[in-house]
Amino acid sequence: MMFSLPGIAEIGSGPKGECDSARDPLRCMALQKARSACKEKRGIGKQKCIQEKLPAPDCTRDKDQSRCEARQVAREACRGKTGKAKQSCLRDMSLATDGRVQIRK
Repeated sequence: MMFSLPGIAEIGSGPKGECDSARDPLRCMALQKARSACKEKRGIGKQKCIQEKLPAPDCTRDKDQSRCEARQVAREACRGKTGKAKQSCLRDMSLATDGRVQIRK
């Protein structure tokens, strides 16, 4: 038994329609372009491809600009790491930017 759901094809049919209600519509559209450009890749390769093509978020529109900027610094410092190593790096960097912990090298 086969059936068609034509209404589903229309949901999110265009990148702009999906990004209209996003907090940062330009970043949303850039993410969709990056996903499209990396659609042939899988796994970690796809994740790295998207990260390379995706611009940094616009912190000027964020409620807490210093926190947004600290996250960007942490992402850059942890670039190239994956899995638990990346999670640990991001956690360590976020603690360091809060002033609670010194970064160990």
